[in-house]
Amino acid sequence: MRRYGRWVEGTVLEDEWVEDGEDEEEVEREIEKAKISVGPSCHTYTWSASGLYSFKVISYTIQKYMKGISSDLREERLGSTEFEYDYGRRAEILTRGRIIFAVNGRIFVYSTDNKDGTNSIYSNHDIGGLVETLKKEIRENNPLRNKHIQVVGMDHGTDFCCLLKKPPSITFDDIVLDGAMKEDIFDNTIFHLKSIKGNNGIIVHGDPGTGKSMICQAVINEALKEGYSTCFVTARVDYAMFSEFLTTFFGRCIVIFEDIDSIGQDREHVLNSHLSDFLQFISGLYEREDGMVFIATTNYIEHPDRAIANRPVRFNRKFRIELPTDGEIRRLVALYFKDAPVEPEFCCGKKFTGAHIKEIHRTAELLSLKRGVPVAETYGDAVRFVERNFTTQTASTGF
Repeated sequence: MRRYGRWVEGTVLEDEWVEDGEDEEEVEREIEKAKISVGPSCHTYTWSASGLYSFKVISYTIQKYMKGISSDLREERLGSTEFEYDYGRRAEILTRGRIIFAVNGRIFVYSTDNKDGTNSIYSNHDIGGLVETLKKEIRENNPLRNKHIQVVGMDHGTDFCCLLKKPPSITFDDIVLDGAMKEDIFDNTIFHLKSIKGNNGIIVHGDPGTGKSMICQAVINEALKEGYSTCFVTARVDYAMFSEFLTTFFGRCIVIFEDIDSIGQDREHVLNSHLSDFLQFISGLYEREDGMVFIATTNYIEHPDRAIANRPVRFNRKFRIELPTDGEIRRLVALYFKDAPVEPEFCCGKKFTGAHIKEIHRTAELLSLKRGVPVAETYGDAVRFVERNFTTQTASTGF
């Protein structure tokens, strides 16, 4: 014996039991054809999303949970799309239509509509418990939790979408840097996130190739290990919408702005109408319960507006990453070449950065494969190739 709801226009009536085989096909046809609308006797709750991507995150989370608790579902599909819920993994989600599902013998209706950005639950039964559970799922078990994400702009307007990225493998142990500075970076990012309420921010600046991006990767790696979400922003966004997005789905998190001068240009030199919204965002003027840590990188600390570069509370530390010393060069060579018997001194005194050492290693591997000899035998030629083709001023940004 199975339990079905009966629907008439404008309302959901009380459930009724149907004996197996007794008009069951007729009831099934009724369910499939039902045009359900919310009537005065229905309990309903609606989630409204401020952007298309937020709508998809809510839709995926609700539909995943709903399918996990109910084995008896009827779907009325008017639109669907693929949604990336993890790095390299996608699932089809309903974006317009309804799903009728049963939980503990009670029938509920879920509807979703990407045109108005809404997801709704309604039923003649009390939905309070289900709604509270779904709110918790959306906040704590959505697919963006404990993930590394790139925020990219859409083709129009200030909306954005997110790309899930492969977590970096770089750790703080891989960073060749003054020990006290490394500890201060850790304390003002990971330790702050774990221990201190409110926002914090740091600026990491220095010549191209000195390791700013590698530092960001190490922070991301450690944050993910601690269960936090991380994202780096590569587009101008509506910061009020973005703040709501982070609060809704991320909670406490790391937000990285590479090349901050592209967002926060000095207003003495250019008209920057977006800067005020950005400053409000990082100052925490948009309401949020969870703290965030912001990391900004730049090759030129003199380019960002003074409200960014010389204003406590927004960015409380500025770390200048200098060219590595000869001692640090030796450590970098040992890091990249590991057990290969190469002579680190050959790279000293040349004003190399970590990016140069990485390129020397790549070139040595390329020559090793081409010539069919060990990497150690191509190391000297690789150093000479890189020295001829690169200078500190033209090295690529980061690692």
